[in-house]
Amino acid sequence: MILTFIKIKKYRIKYLIIKKQKAFGRNNLGFITCRA
Repeated sequence: MILTFIKIKKYRIKYLIIKKQKAFGRNNLGFITCRA
């Protein structure tokens, strides 16, 4: 039970990081195109 909880937590953190990176990449691209 505890093991599965840790696994879910790790997976969630990974998912959040990927989500943040994707959002950051999109924002970064928009920022670059606005500046150019």
